[in-house]
Amino acid sequence: MSKTVGEFLKSFPIPLQHRESRHNHLWVFWSQYDDTPNISYLVDRSTQMIYEKIKFAFSNTEVNTTFISQFWAPVNIDGRWLLSTSGQTFAVSDLTDHLAMYRLKSAKYQYIIDANHIDIERDPMIRRGGPATAFMSRMPYMDNLVRIPLRPESLYYCWNISIMVPICSRSRSCIGVVECTMTEYDTYSFYSSLLNMTRAIKNAGLNMLHVQELIPYHTINGLKTARDEIAKALEIVCGTHNLILAQVWIAYEDKSNVLFSSSLDDTRPTKMLALKLTGYLSNVNSPPQRVDKYYSVCDLFPQVTEELALKTLKDYESRYISKLHPLRLMYDMPADFGPFGSDTETSALAICLRSINTGDFDYAFEFIWLEHSNNVILLEALLLTLKRSLPSFKFAYGAELGDELNVIDVDSSTDTETFNIKIYNGRKPIDVDCIAYSHKKNARQLQSNSRSH
Repeated sequence: MSKTVGEFLKSFPIPLQHRESRHNHLWVFWSQYDDTPNISYLVDRSTQMIYEKIKFAFSNTEVNTTFISQFWAPVNIDGRWLLSTSGQTFAVSDLTDHLAMYRLKSAKYQYIIDANHIDIERDPMIRRGGPATAFMSRMPYMDNLVRIPLRPESLYYCWNISIMVPICSRSRSCIGVVECTMTEYDTYSFYSSLLNMTRAIKNAGLNMLHVQELIPYHTINGLKTARDEIAKALEIVCGTHNLILAQVWIAYEDKSNVLFSSSLDDTRPTKMLALKLTGYLSNVNSPPQRVDKYYSVCDLFPQVTEELALKTLKDYESRYISKLHPLRLMYDMPADFGPFGSDTETSALAICLRSINTGDFDYAFEFIWLEHSNNVILLEALLLTLKRSLPSFKFAYGAELGDELNVIDVDSSTDTETFNIKIYNGRKPIDVDCIAYSHKKNARQLQSNSRSH
């Protein structure tokens, strides 16, 4: 139940100033001082300017869901460098008890960013992971579960996902983290709110590291040429076979030694991520707003889950998902949370290729399309079109495109048993142009049928 701003302010132990919400925008709150003892902030003129820009960004973020955003700043507590949101600017979509409680609990915890103390810190109020992961890696980071100390409030309010966006100086050092936590399972609301926040951050004059800046063009000879060849091939494949989109990911090893867990007892690091190299977005047979926003999110965030492309980069196995809920492709999201809405049936394929021009450098190709009546035939035709478009590419394990291929059926496989789909099972590959024409004819018929209803 929403409160008045006066009632909401009474929930907090220190006086807060605020900016009122405009239509579908956030309420923004901040204080002039912090109530946590033994904290030393790095506050100078430039830092104060950053805080003002954070307020501006929060004030100009339009959201379509229940939403809270907080700024986590580096602080020194008893000689240790930590991230704290206590005393920092925060913003909410609604003036409710649950959002106030989430904020109050967040302010009680800090996240360790001091490499000298990370393995010896045992204070239960000091965590790792979460905003510390984004700060130390300088890359955006997503959690599908809100951090353990806040779980009771999170479960009550059905928090779905937290996004950590590192804010960088011009020298590329991280100066703080913007947290965006939201509740909504609706994909359009999720993408819209996330992209609106990142746009507001940029419009405020704050710097974000674009993950494409991490692509090793300077160390991998021929990578730019390969990228351009791939981009043209993806357009051909999508146009020929009526695919929604195609993207290519490359492996990136995080060397910051960041632990991606929120618990100090969990020592499992995430070392490999996937960065989007290039892609192609079709404008046919798809809900354009949702698809466009999903495609844009992939430009901003690395892929961290081993659902499809990243796992294929690691073991070179081709993978197929018949009924896709594609946020699974980037994050460990609930199965019913997909980028194009629950009413849109989509399928996906991932394969790992190499180019003779870039040696042993791996590329994970990810293709997504509306569910097809005969996906095996479509896969065969798709791979042959790719072979014609990228003659210098072959599978990472050495086979040629068009050779007999085992593809893991992800939906049918379990932890103990793997089911494969055989492509070109001892048969001569089917003519690509024939399949392309048949597939487009079927797609037009489906569109005609849907319009007739």
